[in-house]
Amino acid sequence: MKKESGIIYDILAVSIVAVWGLTFISTMKLLGHFQPAQIFFIRFAIAYTGMWLFSHKNLFSESLKDEIRLAAAGVMGGSLYFYAENTALQVSHQASCISFIVCTTPLVTSILAVSLHKKGTKMTAPLAIGSAVALAGIAMVMLNGSVFEGIPVGGYILAMVASLTWAVYTILIGDISEKYESAFISRKVFFYGLLTIIPVLLIEGDRFEMKAFLIPEVYTNILFLSVVASLGCYALWTPVIKKLGPVKSSNYIYLNPVFTMFGAILLLGEKMTVLSLIGSGVTLLGVWIAGLKS
Repeated sequence: MKKESGIIYDILAVSIVAVWGLTFISTMKLLGHFQPAQIFFIRFAIAYTGMWLFSHKNLFSESLKDEIRLAAAGVMGGSLYFYAENTALQVSHQASCISFIVCTTPLVTSILAVSLHKKGTKMTAPLAIGSAVALAGIAMVMLNGSVFEGIPVGGYILAMVASLTWAVYTILIGDISEKYESAFISRKVFFYGLLTIIPVLLIEGDRFEMKAFLIPEVYTNILFLSVVASLGCYALWTPVIKKLGPVKSSNYIYLNPVFTMFGAILLLGEKMTVLSLIGSGVTLLGVWIAGLKS
């Protein structure tokens, strides 16, 4: 019975990661109607409203220091991360390649944690080798986009910025996660993410096209991103972590770009060149090697 129960959580983990992989596709669809900052604002506004169902008792954290840390996390893991990711998709028009680069986030997080001498982290042989292999794969993907298909390298650079900001976000909430519930932290991140994206909306000056919300393609993808990918997957991911453990559950995230790639081919008509496929495979191999034990 215990083994069957574990398999159910494995299947659930894969399903959640599949949804997260398809969020790149939904964002690509919405970029035809909204700007990157607007997509983030709409998604997080709905998710933040729904998050109050899970966490509504405490408005602020216990100290000013914790509140500042949560605000920084809202920028790194919210507004800056998604603005960079969404803009990368807008510039490159390649959801699969961007997803593969963002997939290196656990690797970047490990390197950053080691560099900052965080407790329980150290540079291991697999981490060093995996880092080199993953960087080689990213270079191949970028070379493919800039030379053979004429896609601006800036899109891939933004994807790496997104990967770095999420790594910083992970470090920021590493200590504070022991003091507060996940729902409270997520709600605060949503709030500060929304608050800090407002200046970008004002500077860009683009108005929301209200008529676009009546288009089936628009409101279905908005609901998918905000309700399914954010609220739904968050609620389901917590018991997955408790059952499978943080290490095993995190390893499933490496499947994220695989679902993105197949989704992009089927739904967006993306064409993967040989060099792009090889580079993506090398990147995944590097990330997998870095996750191995010494």
